[in-house]
Amino acid sequence: MSGIEKLKTLQELENSDWGDPARGETGLIQKCLALRRKRLADFSKEDLRLAIGQKMGLKFLLPLAMHHLKLDPFSKGDLYPGDLLQSVLRVPIESWGETEELRMLCAQLPAIGRRFLEKTGEMDENTRAIFHELIAATERLADVQ
Repeated sequence: MSGIEKLKTLQELENSDWGDPARGETGLIQKCLALRRKRLADFSKEDLRLAIGQKMGLKFLLPLAMHHLKLDPFSKGDLYPGDLLQSVLRVPIESWGETEELRMLCAQLPAIGRRFLEKTGEMDENTRAIFHELIAATERLADVQ
């Protein structure tokens, strides 16, 4: 992603105005509408987690999230260590094929996920199983790419 793109908003990059945040029907909708008007350079990890979880602007936000995850797979928004990784791992498989950059980043996800699991000793078995399943899906996708 270019530095110029980071100075723009999702609304500008996608040339699409979803509406006034103040008119959103719920707190989540208001937050998402506000994020679409925020410069990408100003996105926090929580902003990335929330927007990616809502499948917003993935081709622009996934590279930013992956930057954080490569440095620290435990990168977190406001919920818990690893919440950003979980949001990224839940991105629909077809979204990773949108650009060459996303395909290359997708190939890095299994290694990031394994690093996360290796360092996680206190995760309950159900959560660990979910992460294993998500990581396995990215491995299959990376093999296809």
